[in-house]
Amino acid sequence: MWRQRCPERPLYVLSGQPRETARIYGVIGIPRFSPSAILLALFSCQTVVFGGGGLLQDSTSQRSLWYYTVLLRLARLLGKKIHIEAAGIGPLSSTRSQTLTRKALTGIPAVSVRDTVSMTCLRQIGYRGTVRLTEDPVTALIPADSARIAYLRQRLHLTGRFFVLSIRPVSSPEHRFFTSVYEACRALSLHSGLSILILPMHRRLDLAISRHLAARLPNAVLADTLSPAEMLGLIGHAELLIGMRLHSLILAHNANTPFFAIGYDPKVSAFATGHKALGYAPTDALAGDAIRHACEPLLSPKEEAS
Repeated sequence: MWRQRCPERPLYVLSGQPRETARIYGVIGIPRFSPSAILLALFSCQTVVFGGGGLLQDSTSQRSLWYYTVLLRLARLLGKKIHIEAAGIGPLSSTRSQTLTRKALTGIPAVSVRDTVSMTCLRQIGYRGTVRLTEDPVTALIPADSARIAYLRQRLHLTGRFFVLSIRPVSSPEHRFFTSVYEACRALSLHSGLSILILPMHRRLDLAISRHLAARLPNAVLADTLSPAEMLGLIGHAELLIGMRLHSLILAHNANTPFFAIGYDPKVSAFATGHKALGYAPTDALAGDAIRHACEPLLSPKEEAS
């Protein structure tokens, strides 16, 4: 999108994997924890863009919030034009976090957010600029072509019907929650005869628990090296998606695939409510019961045509 807006300008992208980001997207990758590289990029640029994602929140850590608010204040101090687009704002659980965020946004005339929870959060902390509600940028994603998806289905042994599971780590009581999800997905697979495609949306954080479930679930396939376009294409061929990551739910919605949302964050419940999810469950030991109740009728074995 930004290439279309400004095709003549170089794009600097802060990244935890700058070389890989540069290779895949044809941009200039900047190590996100290198102060000298970040300052050089800020001095060189005209515009600073904070894109989709929960950047201004303290559920990850106070350190994460400090990082992004400092970037905003530096950009403003250097006189850069600042765009905050399709952002996820909050949760901001402490007064200190709310004050940090309000001060960092001071002087920025408008913010676009991707959900009403973020809009409410901005108003509650005292932000006085214009707040616009917009779609997450991933809604513009185009799926991989049909030949590529057919190849991937063959390679992953997904030639029949399947459903998708996208899971992420949670805080305690982790064991009981994952046991309930495992038991529900196992029952759904055995009941319907469907395979299970497990997609870790955030590879670094989600891969361990995804591998653990893939090793235990019947007819499960783990795909951990797919591009977003390939994920979207495969989700479009699935009967159902059960997801924790917000972007897994957005991809399912884009592909017109029914989805069940598991909530670890207000943004997930907000999306589920606003986009007619099959159901929603918090991350507790009863999640599995809710999954089975909502999804089992959808995954009933199909009768053969006479």
